[in-house]
Amino acid sequence: EIAEITGTTIEAVRTNLSRARKKVREEYLKIVRSSK
Repeated sequence: EIAEITGTTIEAVRTNLSRARKKVREEYLKIVRSSK
């Protein structure tokens, strides 16, 4: 569905989601580490 809406391929959507998850995880860990 996302690929249809954005006009991209399923592979591109998977790649973007993977990158986004990684970035969120990295930012979250930065916040957690700095609050200790």
